[in-house]
Amino acid sequence: QPIREAVVELIQSGGSTLAATTTDDNGNYALTAPANTSVFVRVQAQSRKTTTPARNIRVLNNTNGNALYVLDSAAFNSGTTNQTKNLLAGSGWGGTSYTGNRGAAPFAILDTLLAAARFVVDNGNATLDLPGLDVFWSPLNNSSSGDVTLGQIESTLFTTSGSAAGIYVLGDENVDTDEYDQHVLAHEFQHFLEDTISRTDTPGGPHSPRELLDLRVAFSEGFANAFSAMVL
Repeated sequence: QPIREAVVELIQSGGSTLAATTTDDNGNYALTAPANTSVFVRVQAQSRKTTTPARNIRVLNNTNGNALYVLDSAAFNSGTTNQTKNLLAGSGWGGTSYTGNRGAAPFAILDTLLAAARFVVDNGNATLDLPGLDVFWSPLNNSSSGDVTLGQIESTLFTTSGSAAGIYVLGDENVDTDEYDQHVLAHEFQHFLEDTISRTDTPGGPHSPRELLDLRVAFSEGFANAFSAMVL
């Protein structure tokens, strides 16, 4: 699938950013480079729009200092004529297990959350500026509880507690991976909306099938499920 509405930069090899733009819905982009310069293209796992309806969604690696995920091309000489540079974020899937870099995962997460953000604007308020949202994914993210910098995130969830608020996404191979689970991701986006631009009285906490929940929790979780179905 195309990487939609992501920040793209043209960077001088060993130097600074020369130009920046955003991909369109087909993943296309255009940048102007100085002639005969060694450069490379960098695509960020970030959808940033500064005009209304504004948003800033970033996918970060919580097990690597919250670094922003990026996809870099090989360095090339800009020359004197137009060039086309297509970048591919590979899944790393080898058929029965992951055998390579899971570069597509952050962009898959970003695409689902972009769809959710667009849904809110298109069907609600066209002048809505969404607060910034950080999303944390790592192949080390697992269902244990403890130190999120080690991947111990407990579950895919939205949280406002701890040092870094946002959506945390499981990525533990052969155990539970949610980077391609669109309904789970859109569900957590709804909890982000509840917390930032809406109102919720739910105390949150653990919830499992067939539990007798506080009605506020039941409504919040049920609406998050409904929201993901509406988006997708």
